[in-house]
Amino acid sequence: MSEIDTALEIIKDKYKSYTFYENEDVIAYLDSNTNKEEQIEKICGIIEYEIDIDDDIYNIVVVNDQNIIVGLFRGYIEEDKITDTTVCAQSGKGLGEYLRYYALLKMNKTKKITSLSGAISGGIPRIKEDDPSLVVKVKQAKLLEYHEKRGAEITDDISKTKVFTYYLDTILRVIHLKSPKSPKKKRKSKKKKRKSKTRKKKSKKKSKK
Repeated sequence: MSEIDTALEIIKDKYKSYTFYENEDVIAYLDSNTNKEEQIEKICGIIEYEIDIDDDIYNIVVVNDQNIIVGLFRGYIEEDKITDTTVCAQSGKGLGEYLRYYALLKMNKTKKITSLSGAISGGIPRIKEDDPSLVVKVKQAKLLEYHEKRGAEITDDISKTKVFTYYLDTILRVIHLKSPKSPKKKRKSKKKKRKSKTRKKKSKKKSKK
């Protein structure tokens, strides 16, 4: 199994109770979901999310076992990268983070995509319409810090908007580090050493007597 396939398997296993719909299957699913607008608004907040089907657009919708939308992804494919990505996800399980990883890995397999980027326009937690400007800035700062901690490259576009970029090698490293299957280094027990020292001290005292 290739490194890409292993990483995809780790993500699928992490969210095994969820169903991932991609591209054409997204439209079929959304047509059958009568509460999609409400569910999308709940996880996206002020971020507008539109589904467009095109050869240069990659869409993902993630649904839980109660048929409720818990994650959305959209990105535009340009040569060897996915750009202008939009991600919305239910908080608490890291789905938003892994949706980006999943998208890049899947597109690397089919179209040799090696990087993924998007504007840092949202926030942690999601920005609401009635949020004061100071609260919005704090949420955006948290989102910026979030991307930096995961190894994203941060740059400014022409309009001075912050843009994050993840590269394939960075994503593979993060996935394997976070995987429960990755080997953990065993720490040496210090208790045994301490006991041996006390035994030596006791033996010395006995010899003096």
